[in-house]
Amino acid sequence: MRRASISRSNDANLSEDEKDQSDEEDYHEGEGDDNDDEFEDNVEEEQAEEEEEEGDDGDDDDLQIDENGYIQIDRGGGRSITVSLLDLMRSGIMGRLFGIPGQEHDANESGDEEEEDEDEEQEAGSSSSTSSTDMSDHRIYHDIKRATTPTVHYPYKRARTSRPQPLVSALIGREIAGSRPGFSSGTRVDLVTPRFLPRQSKKMFEHDESLYCGQFSQDGEVFMSACKDFQVRLYDANSWRPIKSIHARHVSWAIIDVDHSPDKRWVIYSSWSNYVQLCNVHGDFQIHDALDFIPDAGRFCLFGIKFSPDSRMILGGASGGEMYLYDVDRKERTLRLDAHEDDVNSVCFLDNTGHLVATGSDDNLVKVWDTRLLDDSRTDPVGEFEGHFEGITHVSSKGDGRYMLSNSKDQTIKLWDLRSMHNPNEKRARSRSDRSRMRSYFMHSHQPSSRRRNPRDTSIMTYRGHAVYNTLIRAYFSPAFTTGQQYIYSGDSQGNLFIYDILTGTPALKTRAHRGIIRDLSWHPFRPEIVTTSWDCTVRSWNPTENKE
Repeated sequence: MRRASISRSNDANLSEDEKDQSDEEDYHEGEGDDNDDEFEDNVEEEQAEEEEEEGDDGDDDDLQIDENGYIQIDRGGGRSITVSLLDLMRSGIMGRLFGIPGQEHDANESGDEEEEDEDEEQEAGSSSSTSSTDMSDHRIYHDIKRATTPTVHYPYKRARTSRPQPLVSALIGREIAGSRPGFSSGTRVDLVTPRFLPRQSKKMFEHDESLYCGQFSQDGEVFMSACKDFQVRLYDANSWRPIKSIHARHVSWAIIDVDHSPDKRWVIYSSWSNYVQLCNVHGDFQIHDALDFIPDAGRFCLFGIKFSPDSRMILGGASGGEMYLYDVDRKERTLRLDAHEDDVNSVCFLDNTGHLVATGSDDNLVKVWDTRLLDDSRTDPVGEFEGHFEGITHVSSKGDGRYMLSNSKDQTIKLWDLRSMHNPNEKRARSRSDRSRMRSYFMHSHQPSSRRRNPRDTSIMTYRGHAVYNTLIRAYFSPAFTTGQQYIYSGDSQGNLFIYDILTGTPALKTRAHRGIIRDLSWHPFRPEIVTTSWDCTVRSWNPTENKE
């Protein structure tokens, strides 16, 4: 058995009266002569035992008590810790070991430490004299070392530090935890520390018709809205003064989708038409070019359009299940393929290379494509995600080539990891959407799907609460600059604004924002501001109020 030697080197030079006075000063004023005498007796007994002990294991100097009442603990490697006996008394450790009154031990320790504490309390329960004589030196050594060792906080536990724990570390810790897939409420507070969320709104504009689209440019300098009155309006996002108003051409019903070019030169919009319209943002002359995607036959609509990161290509998803690529410089379509079994409602680029793209369709699938591997003879995706029970209304990328999300008519948003895609050639376990539910999708009676899980669902998280019916509701990652992309935000068909905590899946904010459907919305890339566009014909700006919680 290991024993920690306790020596008081200067006691031999002190008289008995001086020893008593010194002990009383060291171990707490006014604690009582009985406990002090008892403590002295115990120390003397231990010293006598240690003098008789032979063949010690070499740890004699691990723990030393000097004449001033301080303990020095050798941690190995040339490191040591100095602890005051008075502090140990106040913590309750000395009280349990030697019968000296003190505060109760910290009750927050868990696991094996709680079991050890219970054993110690049982040993110390009969009387202070019994506990002190029966307690072995190695137990004293163990308790004092444990009391002076800093608590280690694992990633999935709450770490009370001045700086929030990194999101990546928390996710890794959650995976390591295995049987603990979630986070405690305390951890959520530390990981997601929103000082400001857009909570207070102001009506910016009101029009005569419903608004279908509203987006900030990537640099946050321009805001674009698209209205059912066939007007595309551009605003200076700093002063909110109009830059220009573009009267849309070749429009049937409404303007369905819009996008800014990353080089800040162009905007595009689409409708129930063969064309995507290309317009300049600045300049004295108006450029308004119709880019012909040349559909084969029948009624045609590009439900989703997106500029490539270099602004040279336009990706489109269309009715009938087709995916298109269009070269802006050459003014010609470069790719057309049958991507899905039903309408493609949304498209996006997944990284800055412009090679990986995703499509979401009414066939309930999200597919991922590498444009370098596509031509007239090769038309297969590199992977697909299956998990939604109804059609996809929108897909959006985190921009890192790893994570993306999809919004669905089954009234859920799913977060996907591109490293867990299914092989598109594998047999699918899915079933097509229920047509009766598709009919109810265009009515207010549409209800969320059952919470059953598709056995091939590899999504990381599912977000529920928002209503999706009647139109293609969008959902996005929050900006990296102001939020670290810790949220997912979306409008819904009941006029609510939702901001979901990306880790927990619960709404960090839900508020009634409009009297009509919020089909599209946009979070400024560098300001804590969200702009919502609604079917109640208004544009509203949401800014933060100080979080007093």
